[in-house]
Amino acid sequence: MKTASSDPSHDSSRSTRDASLSAGADRRIYKRLSALLLLMSITLLAFFIGMYVQQSRVFPYSIVSSAYKTLVVALETNGLIRSADDEYYGASIRNDAASPDASDSGVFRPYGCVDMEDSVLESIREDFRRAVCEDVYASKDDASASRIELVEGVGFASPILVQAERGAFRDLCPGEHGCLAVQYSSSGEMLHAYPYRPRDINAANIVSESEFPYEHGIGWSFEGNVEIFSVSRYSNGDLLVIFEFKGSSPYGGGIARISPDGSPVWYRKDYSHHWAYLMDDEVAVVPSSRKDREHDYTFDGGNPFAKLSRTWRCYGRLLDEYLSFIDGNGNLLKQVSILDAIAESSYAEWLRYARGGSCDPMHLNFVHVLGEDFTGAGDIMPGDIVFSLRNIHVFGVLDGETHRLKHMARGNFLSQHSVQHLEGSRLIMFDNSGTDGVHGPSRLLIMDLADGRETTVFPNDDTPRHLLNFFAPYYGRVDVSADRRRALVTDVENGRGLEIRLSDGAVMNIFHNLHDVSGLDEFPGEHAANAWRFKMQDISYIERWRDSAYAGDLEKPTAILNTFAKVSILRENWNLQGFFIFRLKP
Repeated sequence: MKTASSDPSHDSSRSTRDASLSAGADRRIYKRLSALLLLMSITLLAFFIGMYVQQSRVFPYSIVSSAYKTLVVALETNGLIRSADDEYYGASIRNDAASPDASDSGVFRPYGCVDMEDSVLESIREDFRRAVCEDVYASKDDASASRIELVEGVGFASPILVQAERGAFRDLCPGEHGCLAVQYSSSGEMLHAYPYRPRDINAANIVSESEFPYEHGIGWSFEGNVEIFSVSRYSNGDLLVIFEFKGSSPYGGGIARISPDGSPVWYRKDYSHHWAYLMDDEVAVVPSSRKDREHDYTFDGGNPFAKLSRTWRCYGRLLDEYLSFIDGNGNLLKQVSILDAIAESSYAEWLRYARGGSCDPMHLNFVHVLGEDFTGAGDIMPGDIVFSLRNIHVFGVLDGETHRLKHMARGNFLSQHSVQHLEGSRLIMFDNSGTDGVHGPSRLLIMDLADGRETTVFPNDDTPRHLLNFFAPYYGRVDVSADRRRALVTDVENGRGLEIRLSDGAVMNIFHNLHDVSGLDEFPGEHAANAWRFKMQDISYIERWRDSAYAGDLEKPTAILNTFAKVSILRENWNLQGFFIFRLKP
């Protein structure tokens, strides 16, 4: 009897089977290695192609870049990622010591806020970014009567103009959208309310959308995602309004002229942003952006011996800052590049302070034309133009005629806004995050250009405790009264405007930005019984002669009308000679 192990044919069959299995395994390994090598080759090739496309900006760079930016905007809009500003400044603001209603959650709670779940408040803010909180001291029916607080029993230095918001002041402008702005007398009586008509404004655009393309988040709409940023008033009662786009790139929502009945005269959807300086001849000097520089921007500091360079890298086109000169009919007269002015000056090295990894490295936020009474600061003259750059923490002065950069200044201020002339050689500003070591971080600051001396006006040792929670990481507006004795200051995050006496920093009057939100979809019914505070974005004085010319009834005294006509003719003569752009006067 033969055993299996001793059968030669069986051994041969097993050897053949083993060889076949081994060969099959080798083939599978070979196929897998081949597939892996092919994948690695494709990946490596794609990497080098991607590097080439990114460096040279050839097809399909613009498509991929636009898709990426759109995705980022959509994620930021829906709260799925933090914005660049949130990463830079910090998402939450805390000031527990100053706020009696502050909790230990780390979320800033202004005085008077109803204690509610942070998740509820943040959910409301996702849809209505300007909402501050539900106010415990004012019911929805008391909102209108609770807005003006005359702390010292005297009125404001002159009538005031208050920027509104979508859904604000519906007691004065009935309807879904509310008011665009409201004008009050010195004693706090409402003089005129400007209705907000976003559909009509959007339809009045006079510039080509192909010239100023925007990248919007998913579900973006003009009515739902446009915010009123600032307002200024023409002599005839029209408003100059600048908008901000939420969930859009760029953020500058353009500039419009709006008549007293709320209808648009014109609208430029052109990247204009922040606050404009409106001159008597109706020419506005406006912070604006352009996106012409597609490549990363590299500079050498303007010193050929330094052999130093830096590159601002941006995933898309760099947000390039300009001053735009726009006349009363909405025509663009001239643009001046802030970046070119700095790069061509002896201050070019200061560009190194900018945020190198941002598409918005400088962030122009304010412009001001020096008046005839400016004196005592070297070659800086009346008619020169002051501009503020938040992300470099500096302000500069351009020559009013040549637009050459004359001067740049740094100090103990950070992320400053609203730099403007006070008197002599002194400037006043909203210092967002500077501090003097005792007061701040946000403060009303005076700086003397002649010697660099800084003085904190507000807050100070005598400031009441409930006003010490004065902090705004992103925004800030200052407007000085005609007699230079007072200033209006936005307490943005607390939803109030403060009138401050400059001699001692005392708060003389307060505008509480309170509104009835019942019926607005963003606010749950259980949180609509009280009035809500909205962020205080812009509040300003109205000059006395302008207020006498227009007090809400659309009528002008004949004498003032004739005077204004003579001034207009004089300005027009300058225009024909070509000087009015170059010799700027407030």
